[in-house]
Amino acid sequence: MRLTTSVKTHMEADKLAAQSFFKGLQFLQEGRLAEAEQSFQHALKLAPGRPSVLTNLSIVHTRQGRLPEALAEAEAALRQDPSDPLFCLQAGVVLLAMARDGEALTVLDAAREKGASIAELHYHRANALKRLGRPEEALVSFERAIELRADYHDAHAGRASLLAEMDRPEEALQGFEKVIASGAAKAETYNDHGRTLRSMGRPADALRSYDKAIALDPHLAEAYTNRGNAFGELQRFEEELRDHDKAVSLNPAFAEAHSNRGLVLIELGRLAEANDAFETAKALKPAFDSVIWNQANLLLLQGDLDRGFRQYEFRKSRLAGAGKRNCQRPQLSRQDDLSGKRLLIWPELFLGDMIQFCRYGLLAAASGAEVTIAAPKKLHRLLTSLGRGIQIADADIPDTGYDFQLPIMSGPLALQRRDDAFPAAGPYLRAEETRVDAWRRKIGVHGLKIGICWQGSKLSERDGRSFHAREFDVLSKMAGVRLISLQKFDGAEQLQELPPGMVVEELGDDFDAGPDAFIDAAAVIACMDLVITCDTSIAHLAGALGKPTWVLLKSIPEWRWFLNRDDSPWYPHTRLFRQRSRGEWGAVFTDVMTALETEYGL
Repeated sequence: MRLTTSVKTHMEADKLAAQSFFKGLQFLQEGRLAEAEQSFQHALKLAPGRPSVLTNLSIVHTRQGRLPEALAEAEAALRQDPSDPLFCLQAGVVLLAMARDGEALTVLDAAREKGASIAELHYHRANALKRLGRPEEALVSFERAIELRADYHDAHAGRASLLAEMDRPEEALQGFEKVIASGAAKAETYNDHGRTLRSMGRPADALRSYDKAIALDPHLAEAYTNRGNAFGELQRFEEELRDHDKAVSLNPAFAEAHSNRGLVLIELGRLAEANDAFETAKALKPAFDSVIWNQANLLLLQGDLDRGFRQYEFRKSRLAGAGKRNCQRPQLSRQDDLSGKRLLIWPELFLGDMIQFCRYGLLAAASGAEVTIAAPKKLHRLLTSLGRGIQIADADIPDTGYDFQLPIMSGPLALQRRDDAFPAAGPYLRAEETRVDAWRRKIGVHGLKIGICWQGSKLSERDGRSFHAREFDVLSKMAGVRLISLQKFDGAEQLQELPPGMVVEELGDDFDAGPDAFIDAAAVIACMDLVITCDTSIAHLAGALGKPTWVLLKSIPEWRWFLNRDDSPWYPHTRLFRQRSRGEWGAVFTDVMTALETEYGL
């Protein structure tokens, strides 16, 4: 009799437990997490240890951010029934949420063996592989999840985000737009869509995606700081600062937002506040290489070369391509003796950097080293003019035959002497005489010949260093002045948009048309009386050739031009003209016109 009563009691308990369990599932589906938790807890009291209840309670606690509890429940469910792939899946999801990515992958791989047709397993496995730096494998898993469930929007969005990180933006954009068209896009999807558009040079389009992300989730700090970055590329710095401020108010521990805030404060000329923002970011994330590099640029801008160049070393993990070389030999330091040693100096990013910092090869040679400068093939002829025993080699030459190697932007840190902060400041490159003679015959010697350049790369166009060719109009009207274009590629089309009566002489299709960069530009500069240019590689080429050069700078320039000075310690024959207010070039050209009248008697 007592046995019968006991069985009946268990049956009643199971029935009540099932009711509580299904109520919990309904609450969970509706997002009513507190009520779902209560129902699942009640079900466990009635039927202790049920793995399905434990797993769903783990889901609730995961969504509530109570990860240790969630993991304990998921593991308890697995102990009850280790054969169920869904229980493995939940354990993997919790481990991912706890950033225990390697363990998560192990659990998810085990789950995949038991339930290979479950799309969610492949989706979460893809996320684990992505975080572990295995993008190709992650892509396969995302695509398997989509194959199993064509309308799996999270998998489509995850795949698109991964493609963006793999520098396949066109494919990424298609993936994001497919999710957006489905109407299932989350705030994070719009945020990633905006980041992809911005990486493609479309900041205005990116703004619209960030707006949608913020509309869906007004508390998504990442969307605010990303929108701020897009505002910055559009030179809308006050709006940029507002968004970074909002991001750090939502998440005071968001180191990236503090760093971004520091960058825009530099643009606004609020340098002490910028440094404070960088210090905050470093305190929050001590191993944050990017912010250390950002602060290095600020220190260098302010003339603190010793600290600045030390921190500038952190660019290697910040900039694409920089510091990625597979070096076998030790990097040269200031303490190393170079006498009789072989040194390889290798390139990093930009041609202007190569032209400015190749001078450190001469300093190394003067210290007794046998120096090879590795460089892009198109710069070989120009750099050969360094002479004095400097060998020029292909950019990808291995360093195995050398005693030391040195990335070119580390030259100041390794080779700069305390008594000579700006070595080889005089002319250290030369134009080829035969080309100089040929261009002199073509250009002629009459008038005041001014070589002009107004735009660098598309990047410099976005960061405010460039201006339109029409700004030279006031100079073109000065008696005796000849404006001769040194512009090549980007920006050259602006010569078709000049005001009526403005004349700029062009040098023809054969100007630097061969495989060697700057060979004709150097020769033409040698024929000029003066070069007037924006902050671009032409400024460094003219400076390295020792030609009188006037560089026109935005109000807060790139660090190498420093602050509040009208000369350049890098180039003794260079004069600097600075914006008085941000974005205003008219006053700069008025200053240039006045200087021409005074110094050239026009």
